[in-house]
Amino acid sequence: WRPIGNIHFLAGRLREAEAAYLKAFEDDPEDLNVNRNLAKLATNLQDYRAMIERYTRVADLDPDHVADHYANRCYAHIKLGEYELAVRDCTWAIDREPRKQSAYMNRAHAYGKLGLMAERQRDKQMLARLGGGDEE
Repeated sequence: WRPIGNIHFLAGRLREAEAAYLKAFEDDPEDLNVNRNLAKLATNLQDYRAMIERYTRVADLDPDHVADHYANRCYAHIKLGEYELAVRDCTWAIDREPRKQSAYMNRAHAYGKLGLMAERQRDKQMLARLGGGDEE
């Protein structure tokens, strides 16, 4: 089912891809690639609740890249307006991968939304030192 989901995904048929990936998930819920594909699909569908749930599962299955998955959860929390949770997830990612630029960028954004401007500025400065941009 995963290859069928990949074909649909690449063709932009996201709901068909989702159906195929879910069938693959039923066959093997521990398959990292299926879980990763479901997480990416949730991102493309802008289904932020599903994104958090799916990246949590991927993080459990893929401990070597856990900081990436928590940075993705952070982004979803921001999109949902859950800024405290976003800060928590980004901090968790940074603690495990101190050079994770996306985590600093997203955490700076969340800090700004929370009115924590000193913290926001600190993350923006760190991002600049790491070579990241000044995007919001």
